[in-house]
Parts: sequence; structure tokens; C-alpha cells
Amino acid sequence: MKLNLRVPIFFFLFLLSTDYSISQEYNLGVVHFPPFSVIDEDNNLAGLFKDMTKVLDHSGIKYKIDGYPLKRIYRGLKTGDINIFIGVKDKALDRFVLYSNIGLITIDLSVFTRGDVVMPQNYRDLKKKKFIVLRGYTYGGLINFLKNPANKITLEPTSNHGDALKMLKAKRADYIIDYKLPLSMSCKNIYPDCKGIYNRSLNKVKLYFLVSKRSKNAATLMKKIVNSFSILKKNGVINYESNI
Repeated sequence: MKLNLRVPIFFFLFLLSTDYSISQEYNLGVVHFPPFSVIDEDNNLAGLFKDMTKVLDHSGIKYKIDGYPLKRIYRGLKTGDINIFIGVKDKALDRFVLYSNIGLITIDLSVFTRGDVVMPQNYRDLKKKKFIVLRGYTYGGLINFLKNPANKITLEPTSNHGDALKMLKAKRADYIIDYKLPLSMSCKNIYPDCKGIYNRSLNKVKLYFLVSKRSKNAATLMKKIVNSFSILKKNGVINYESNI
């Protein structure tokens, strides 16, 4: 009796070619970064990046949201415990993540100071000064310049934008390095109408999708995310200004 092996062989080839990446649940790492991303006690996401869940929903990717400090997000991307993140390109992550080939949004990195202090005009003017910075932030690589001993810069780390402003008001330092939009929003709670606080743009920092290389089918996962983002943006479902 002759066995018909066609069906088993074709079925086996079908199994090999099928993409199971969608059936896996991925971890979307989010850092509390108002107004871009706001995480409550139940790990619910609000803010501008809430739209990013529409991208994952459209792509059919199953996910759960994990809110962590930035330092832990970075560690999770390296180990694969965090699969997806929105952030800057960072040399510390280059070996561990894939970056989307399109930028999502460009945000303004600025130096802030009081009216009684001379405003730096360029990077050279940052040397030999004291800055308040947010703990764990790399500022698109600027942190390496700030930490370089040759530049003789003193750093005063703090946890959030509001505390940075309080430290500036108390003259713990003369300058803050921070992203313009979140600090400006916090400013109204510390200084009436932000009176007496001035800022100057240092750099434009672009944000990307990051996918941990340790994620299952990482390249396919990134492709699905980028494709869905492009479709939703084209159809006006996601409306981001290119610069904030």
C-alpha cells in the first residue's frame, strides 16, 4: 500500500512558514514622562503617547503596559524583559535594540535659568557650570558631554521636573537641562506664569520606536509597528506635530 505524503509535507511546510509573533504577548515599556506619557498606579497609560497603543492594536500585536523608571527600562531592553519602547537613539542601547527607520516626533531639549543668570549660547558655554538634571536621562547623548570631567561641569540630579524647578528657585544651581514641553508645564505650578524663568534651545531630539533584539521575531515585530504607524498617520488617526 502506497502512503500519500503530500498532505503531511504541505502541512509541515505551512507550520514552518506561519508567523506566530502576533500570538505572543509583548511588554510595552513606558516611563512616566508627562505630558508625553502618564502612568497611573494601575499601569494605565495617558498622555500624547496613548496614541501608540492604537498602533499596536492596529498591528494585531498583543501587549501589556509596564511602567518603570528609565534606568529599569534600559535594563529590560537589554535583557528582553521589555520588548517595545519609545525613546531616543542611545549608544548604550545600540547593540541591544532595533530602531524604527522613521522618527515619531522631535522634541526640544533646552537649558533653563532664572532672569538673574547669564544664558548659555552654545555647548561651549555649558562648561564649568552647575546643572540640575533628571536622574537616568541621557538627553539624546548630551549627558556624556555633561559628565565628561574635562568640561568641569557639576551635576545635581533630581527625580522630576517639579523638583528641578524648586531646586532652581532655591538657587541650588543656576541651570536646568530638560525637555521644553514637560518642564514648561511643570513651571506653572512652581512659578506664577513661569515669570522669571527663561530657556534656550540646545538641541532637537528625535524619538523612535525601539524593539529589544531579544524579543521573539524582533525584526517582524518592528516591521508591523512601523507599517501600522505609517498607515494610521497617513489616515489622520495619529496627529503629531513634527516638533514639540
